[in-house]
Amino acid sequence: ADPDDLALMAKEGNVDAIAISTYNGVALEFVQQVFVELSKLELKIDVLIGGRMNQIPSGSNTSLPVDVTEQLAAEGAIVCHNAEDAVRALLQRQNHSATSDGDCVQ
Repeated sequence: ADPDDLALMAKEGNVDAIAISTYNGVALEFVQQVFVELSKLELKIDVLIGGRMNQIPSGSNTSLPVDVTEQLAAEGAIVCHNAEDAVRALLQRQNHSATSDGDCVQ
């Protein structure tokens, strides 16, 4: 899905998080655009990302992607290297929300 479609689906679905799996060379640009589109809709939604966390640098004379894991985290994405990371992040979010709402968390 394109970032604008993804943001709109998130709004219409009233979701708490978006999970993205990227392929080679587009991670950072895609996540940045997702955050732009979420902002336009005034949505603050957790964005989890996994897959190939790299980006082909703009202006590069090669098509070799570079690792952008740190930049993704700096953008606000929750970087997940595997499914366990994603589950852990979602559980932490759920536990934080329950604690914030005054519910008991076991």
